[in-house]
Amino acid sequence: MTGSEVIVHGTVEDDITWANAVAPSRMLPAVYRNDPGALMLARGYAQALAIPEINAITGIDVVDGKPSLSANLMAALARRAGHKVRIKGDDTSCTVEIIRKDDQDYTYTTVWTIEMARNAGLANKNNWKHYPRAMLRSRGISEGVRTACPEVLYGMYYTADELGSERHETERSDEALSDGPGPLTREMLHGTDERQERSKQPERSPTPQAPGEDIVDAEIVEDPPDGPQTRLQLRQLASELKRTGWSGDQTFALGMISGMVQRTVTSTKSLTANETDLVLAELRKIVVPVPTSGPGTNDQTEEAQR
Repeated sequence: MTGSEVIVHGTVEDDITWANAVAPSRMLPAVYRNDPGALMLARGYAQALAIPEINAITGIDVVDGKPSLSANLMAALARRAGHKVRIKGDDTSCTVEIIRKDDQDYTYTTVWTIEMARNAGLANKNNWKHYPRAMLRSRGISEGVRTACPEVLYGMYYTADELGSERHETERSDEALSDGPGPLTREMLHGTDERQERSKQPERSPTPQAPGEDIVDAEIVEDPPDGPQTRLQLRQLASELKRTGWSGDQTFALGMISGMVQRTVTSTKSLTANETDLVLAELRKIVVPVPTSGPGTNDQTEEAQR
């Protein structure tokens, strides 16, 4: 997907159905769980950044009402724009080099060290104590992308850590949450009950017909029939759901698929052939990041995507 593409969604009712279906999922980050309104905002961020919704949900956090991008998403946006991003680091320092697509003779270099973290009062925070290499990497990428190619961030210039969050971006929160705001309704978004508003409006009289004017029934043209999905499509769909990690949470997966096909889906087997092709196309756009500097990894260097 290029930065110029626009994601088009259905009606408000479709968005509400999608958000209410996905909100209870345990696969959601804590900031979105049981909060359909937050999910609809994430859908808006996805449209602004021209990325799949799942990448917005997993890559955008909210700290004190301010959206923040993960370092992984920042690097991905820079690379998608054609800039080269090289990252090298360990538990004591991280160096990020960025070469812009439109200025390949100059290399932007950002270095973050554990000593800099100590001087900034960061080293004693839990996430810095447990994941120093990952936190150095996050700071280096954020500062590097913000300096070299800020236009790819669309105003979301900081990571959650830079905005004061104590949660490490590779962690999935299992904290107990309240029931949240509850399901959304159209009336909640518009502030009024449309049925009441319509009941207040006077009934309109039918438009008078001119003498001698014949009424001709409009021809109804139906869409061509869409056949059932094939076994190959089902196998491909199962493979993609497993690759993205959605197969572990049926509620989440069906909610996201419902949003893609713009109707409520209770089973992947109920999808038509065309709908299955649409879902497969959307799933294949999702890039599943491989941790390169989080807990339990040993890779020291990330090379730019060619």
